[in-house]
Amino acid sequence: MYCTNCGKELKEGSSFCTNCGAPTGAQNQPREEEPEQNSGEDWAEREKIIIQQNTEYYTEQFLNIRETGKSKMNWASFFLGFSHAAYRGLWKEWLLALKYPFIVGGIVLAMVICGIAASSLKLMAGAICLAIVPSIWEVVAAFLFSKRFNRIYMKHVEAKMVSGDVSPDPSGRRVLIAVIAMQAVFWILGVVITIATLTALSLRAVDLSVANEEWNIQETFEEDIPEEEPSVQETPTPTATPVPTETPTPTVTAQPTEAPADTQEYILPESNTRYLSYDEISSLDKETLRLARNEIYARHGRIFTSEDLNTYFSSKSWYHGTVPQESFSDEVFNEFEKANLELITQAENAGSADVFVGKWWDRYSSRCHMNIESLGGTQLKITINWSGSASENTTWTMTGEYDAATGYINYHDCVEVEQFYPNDGNEGPILTTIYTNGTGRFHLAGGYLYWEDYMEGAGDLCFFEKE
Repeated sequence: MYCTNCGKELKEGSSFCTNCGAPTGAQNQPREEEPEQNSGEDWAEREKIIIQQNTEYYTEQFLNIRETGKSKMNWASFFLGFSHAAYRGLWKEWLLALKYPFIVGGIVLAMVICGIAASSLKLMAGAICLAIVPSIWEVVAAFLFSKRFNRIYMKHVEAKMVSGDVSPDPSGRRVLIAVIAMQAVFWILGVVITIATLTALSLRAVDLSVANEEWNIQETFEEDIPEEEPSVQETPTPTATPVPTETPTPTVTAQPTEAPADTQEYILPESNTRYLSYDEISSLDKETLRLARNEIYARHGRIFTSEDLNTYFSSKSWYHGTVPQESFSDEVFNEFEKANLELITQAENAGSADVFVGKWWDRYSSRCHMNIESLGGTQLKITINWSGSASENTTWTMTGEYDAATGYINYHDCVEVEQFYPNDGNEGPILTTIYTNGTGRFHLAGGYLYWEDYMEGAGDLCFFEKE
């Protein structure tokens, strides 16, 4: 504003000019604040109009927040969730508060659907385990939103009053829309999961039908083979005067005996194509049985830690060692190889404690090995060594008694000793005895020697393979 007498610029609301002292006339102008001075009651009334339901509760909570700055838990928001937020016009705020657990939950659900479509139990199991994370996250996010609900709603109401909007918040229409939206989401998810399930089942049915068709074709082919044999047998009948019926027999049996050169290098050439009988291998000595058993592993490229086995199989033209011991999996064996491994192992055992004598390696760790020595009769000295690092080593020693009736080696005097070499192995060792008089047992199964220690469960799920 400016002085009407001298023209100097003045502060708004000045009654007199600071330059010439002339009155500005501002004291005679009406005050713009007067309508606001008596607006407290209007403010409260407008607040109640917007809140409508449970006005006493919310006005009390708003007052408490303005005075103390603290917001109390709104349990209606926690238990009713999206429906309650929609009823009060805060559905956008509710979705924003829970968007991250919803996103993670959507990813997990997508994994479940992909697992169903691909018939992958591992993928479905992993997704179900991961579903725990967004579920807990959603509960926590809903709890925190309900804890802040009254403060959020107060700001919402104040923003409406400042903008001049006094329309009531409670809306049954929004609740209905929220319920329909949730039902639509669940319906869509159900349709997607159903389609994925039906797709997986149909693909499975197609695979089974193709497999059955191939099986039928194979059976038909096999059934046709015997029908051709008479024509083969009739050919030599006119030419073979002395013995017409026995002439084709040598020609049929001669073919299997004409094995390729590499097949002749095997001890048991058919150990991977048919079930062997005990009579076929009972005449083999223990060293030959050992080679025959490892021959099955060598077919699949197993690299051996034993020098004599490496030397033996490296001399065979068919052997190609490509798979280290710790990476080798028994899943590569077919049903014939698994059964023949069991049979050969039984023949190796032959009810004697001597079958345990030798060096054994942990199936899954090259750091752990076991040495078994014969003490005469049924007594065995067993030493297990595990190397944790260059400066740490653990040793178990025990005397075992072989029980021919059960096939177990039982012991009652196990001693566990830890050896520690300080300064990266340059000093020591420092010996620490963990326990003495430990009890347990060993037993053979499937070609592996299993260790069970009752003192501390040191050998649980631990099994060894003989060199």
